[in-house]
Amino acid sequence: MKSMSTFDVLDINNLFKQQNIDYILKLKDACGSQSLTLVCTGKEIEIGELCDIINTFLKPKFIQIKPSSINPYNLIIF
Repeated sequence: MKSMSTFDVLDINNLFKQQNIDYILKLKDACGSQSLTLVCTGKEIEIGELCDIINTFLKPKFIQIKPSSINPYNLIIF
């Protein structure tokens, strides 16, 4: 199972801030299972575009994310 550290999430949030993206990424971690949640704090952006930004950042760590089919603001780590 792939996992992300809180430092990865902080780095992605800093990347969002540098690119003037009004979203915050939150990590949910319970009983060995992780998921991510995107929270909009201003101007909305397509989920696909946000996922591309996050996946580009995570590529060197061999981690990818994708939006959940039920709620696209919940991201699945794989």
